[in-house]
Amino acid sequence: MTVMARRGAAGFAPDREFSPAEIDALGADDIGDVVGKLNAAVGGQTPPVVIINGQRVADPEALLVFPPDALARVEVLPPTATAIYGDGDPTRRVLNVVLLRRFDSYDAAEGVTSSTSGGYQALSGELKRSRIVEADTSQLRLQARGNSGLSASDRPDYLQDHPGSAALDLRPQVRRVAADLSLTRSLGDWRGAFRGGVQAQRSRFVVGADGRFIANRNSSAALNGKVSLSGNLLNWSVRSSLSGSLSRFSTEGATPVRSNERSMTLDTSVNRNVLTLPAGPVALDLSGQVYRSRSLSAGANARTSLHGRTGTVGADLSIPLTRAVTPGEGGGRFGPSFLKLGASHRAADAGSGDNLTLGAFWSPLKVVSLNGAWVHATEAPTDLQRFAPLTTGQAIVVHDFRTGRSVTVTPLLGGNASLRSATRDMTSLGVSAGPFTTWRVLAGASVRQARLAREIGALPMPTSDIEAAFPERFRRDDAGDLISIDQRPINITSSSTRLLTGNLSISAPADSALVGSGGALQLSLSYSLRLNDTTVIRDGLSRMDRLSGDAGGVARQEFFIGLDARRDRMTLNLAGHRQSGYRLRQISGQDGPGDLDIGAFSMIDLKLGYIVIMAGRGAESARRNQGLTVNLAVENLLDRRPEAHLTDGRVAPGYGRDDRDPVGRSVKLELLQRF
Repeated sequence: MTVMARRGAAGFAPDREFSPAEIDALGADDIGDVVGKLNAAVGGQTPPVVIINGQRVADPEALLVFPPDALARVEVLPPTATAIYGDGDPTRRVLNVVLLRRFDSYDAAEGVTSSTSGGYQALSGELKRSRIVEADTSQLRLQARGNSGLSASDRPDYLQDHPGSAALDLRPQVRRVAADLSLTRSLGDWRGAFRGGVQAQRSRFVVGADGRFIANRNSSAALNGKVSLSGNLLNWSVRSSLSGSLSRFSTEGATPVRSNERSMTLDTSVNRNVLTLPAGPVALDLSGQVYRSRSLSAGANARTSLHGRTGTVGADLSIPLTRAVTPGEGGGRFGPSFLKLGASHRAADAGSGDNLTLGAFWSPLKVVSLNGAWVHATEAPTDLQRFAPLTTGQAIVVHDFRTGRSVTVTPLLGGNASLRSATRDMTSLGVSAGPFTTWRVLAGASVRQARLAREIGALPMPTSDIEAAFPERFRRDDAGDLISIDQRPINITSSSTRLLTGNLSISAPADSALVGSGGALQLSLSYSLRLNDTTVIRDGLSRMDRLSGDAGGVARQEFFIGLDARRDRMTLNLAGHRQSGYRLRQISGQDGPGDLDIGAFSMIDLKLGYIVIMAGRGAESARRNQGLTVNLAVENLLDRRPEAHLTDGRVAPGYGRDDRDPVGRSVKLELLQRF
């Protein structure tokens, strides 16, 4: 008897397999969107590792831009698969994306968006040509998008709270066009890929500066490309890629500047089995990366030239400890387990350091997986964080704790060349179980603790303590009114967090009376509880407890719910998010009359789709086909806005209806046409 392996299968049986009907029910824009939604549904807290048709490839992103119905299925592999397919981070889930053998489509999409409060509209359009023939693929995509600016004069409530600001823009006017091309080809026993694109964008908005209104005009353009190869050489599996980018940026207005940047990255990784233990083969992964960049910028009074250099080498070792139960064979009574060890060294201009990882994975039962991880990592700042030119950002509303008033300030944005590399120590423990019953119930829980030194981030909410710690970042006029905040990134001395998360997903049985033939119904829930969150914002200052309201405060609890359904020609996608309220202290370490009570916040997004015309295979087809699809999406369905109150119950200045979210609820009508 000959047993044929299933096309595209990975080396692990999946925890959960998503069928074509379930994929179509997601209402996703492309395969990358599908991957993101499914990773969130199974409790993934970091971007997943993506393999294609059961294999690791040098550039999986070249295939993530295809339409969702180019997928045959998506497999969520068990946590133990991270030991073999992971790339150094033992906490990432692995998703196996299996493409159709053949796929050919011409697609067009047009959309119009409008705020239900008026004053803001957006238009978008996309043309896409996609083709798959076995391992050879190609796609060309053209995109255009534009949105109107939103003026303060369109929001009477805002003008009432901020008299004299009618000339300000609350949202910028933006125009953007882009084109990109991706190709994959079989080159004998090797596989090659190319991905390239060009983008251009212009924006305009009015800000206040030095008592007058100034129109800022920004212009940017970028060209990027990536070439990759994957195959086998001398019994090693090899993946290598070379990528580069060129970009320019200019702004005219309050802080005129022009900048040009270029960068290049070479990535190479190889792996093979180096020895065989009773539980299975030991796999060795070796990797290296070289990165170079240069940035030239010229402002009103200065010219700067900055260089970035980073080099990384690393090794990972995956060691099987016990093997899976195999009928008719001895051993395997404990279920499969793996140990993954990793080490790398990074040398960078902003600081060098070592990365160490330890991951342990065990599936004592077919439907139960346990995993643990410890990570010590050095994280260098990005070029954007270091070299972005100094610019004036969109006006923002803040609560000025010194005066107790709401003020509209102009933020300063850009990079900070003096940033140093951060270090992160993280431990995590997790358990996942399922699927159970015909409803394919999956559940998981994890606890994660992280400690960071020199964390790279922006200033927290501008409380009295934060202004006292960073007086050079705040600018006030002669009357003492706050007019500008420097929001360029900083190194935060240290921080510590501990987070408990849980997730649950349920899917209706295929072809049941509930979903009908070819339909699908999926429900996903996730919950996070912040057990600890403290920080030392600057050397010499005391530790701040963010859960108690220090350093801007933070919500203790968050809850997410997602519902995706398809029946006949209709689809429904519902997403809800709620975070608990919290306190925002004026002075760290103590409650006071100047504190703010930030209200609990909930938001619901709704999307409805209907296939108007299905040509070629008839209306009973379970997949999208030639014809016309109409989508109606409502973002922020209940038109909720962030709220806060003073300790005496009055609405806090800076938290008026249009202060934090002037757009509010928006409705988008989208037409999708396949030719």
